[in-house]
Amino acid sequence: MSYTADQLIEKLKQSKAKLRTEEIACDAIEKGFKFIIKELDGGLLDHWNRCFEAIITDRANEKRTGSAERLVIALSLVDQGGSRCFKPDDFKAHAVIDEMPSQIREMLADNCYRISKMRKKDKEDTAKNSGQTPESDSGST
Repeated sequence: MSYTADQLIEKLKQSKAKLRTEEIACDAIEKGFKFIIKELDGGLLDHWNRCFEAIITDRANEKRTGSAERLVIALSLVDQGGSRCFKPDDFKAHAVIDEMPSQIREMLADNCYRISKMRKKDKEDTAKNSGQTPESDSGST
């Protein structure tokens, strides 16, 4: 299918409706409680990557941004209407995530990484299911 530049831009704008959301049950917080998480869009994934790179480059940056785990949770949590609960750069507000029991936080972070396909396993599964042949996937034969 061919398209004009304007049509492509419109399709890209519409693609945000395809971001997946999931409810994650967490009776440890309260019976029947569910977190709602949403897949990161490209801009939020870029933000997470920039912060993560800053932490790796200089661990002192973690004091400002919080951990990578805390950040992926903050960027992924949404309310019932699908609106993000935290602003990406409001690291002070993200700090409330540190008050969660560590087991809950780890479980939630793992689900946030999974829904946005940020884990190595998810990336490998995506590559396997992309239909690419080895010749088109790499420079070697």
